[in-house]
Amino acid sequence: MAVSPNKRAPMHLRPATRRWWRSICRRYLLQDHHLAILTAAGVLLDKADEARALLAEQGVLVKDRFNMPKVNPAWNVLRDATAGFAATMRQLGLPVDDVPEQEKG
Repeated sequence: MAVSPNKRAPMHLRPATRRWWRSICRRYLLQDHHLAILTAAGVLLDKADEARALLAEQGVLVKDRFNMPKVNPAWNVLRDATAGFAATMRQLGLPVDDVPEQEKG
């Protein structure tokens, strides 16, 4: 059964991600079970954006407990979230470059 193009996006997604989620529903004929995958893609986009914000604030390298430089753990979150997003989009058969514009802030 196809999903209505007016389907409401999950409220736990950021506003920009909710707009993206709704735009995907309007442009593509998705079935009910695809919505869980699309929502997972949205969560991964939000996690990637959170990681990007932390990296912009803290930098790629941070100090460990011995005051030695190490890779910021947010880098791993960004890498994993980006790869997960690409995998979910491939699973849906949608273009990976179809992402929402980042919010200014």
